[in-house]
Amino acid sequence: VLLLYLPFLAPLDEMFQGTGQYYARWSHNGSLFELWFEITQWVRQVMGWEQDTLDELAKRVIRVPILLGGLLVLARAWWKRVPPADALLWFFVFWLAFTPTLHPWYLGLVLPFLAIRPNPGLLVFCFTVLFSYHVLPPYLLAERAGDPEPPWEELLGWKLLEYAPFYLGVYQLLKAPAARRDPGEPTTGAQHG
Repeated sequence: VLLLYLPFLAPLDEMFQGTGQYYARWSHNGSLFELWFEITQWVRQVMGWEQDTLDELAKRVIRVPILLGGLLVLARAWWKRVPPADALLWFFVFWLAFTPTLHPWYLGLVLPFLAIRPNPGLLVFCFTVLFSYHVLPPYLLAERAGDPEPPWEELLGWKLLEYAPFYLGVYQLLKAPAARRDPGEPTTGAQHG
């Protein structure tokens, strides 16, 4: 079996090159990440910094507060003794809000937790996230017409329709009574008080 892996082995610096390119440059259908990125671009313009250098740096640097925020969500849940299922739901919702790329299948991480703590806004978002594909028809038409750089343009109206249920779901989560876990209660998160 190990012999079958030999063709795919590469020097370590080349092995994750594609992942590094994706991490540094690609974003699509993000929400708060895009807002955060635009703020860094505004700071760049105000300060007169060079575009190319700062674009790549900004995409890397703005991930640090997002990572710290996600860890804070988990730490707060542990401190407040939130049931694990609720803590993970909050963590994944935070991650969905700040990820630079939100593919529809990412919501598969949230769906199991919605079975435990139903949330109409997040359930509807599982459908409206498909609106992110509004970029494909113009892109494919331009590509078929021979455009060397077809447009990949996200339109604000579609994004608002897509994300309105998500933020309604976040609002519903914030309004929901906080479940707390008693020290003797099982940690499945299935029972809420």
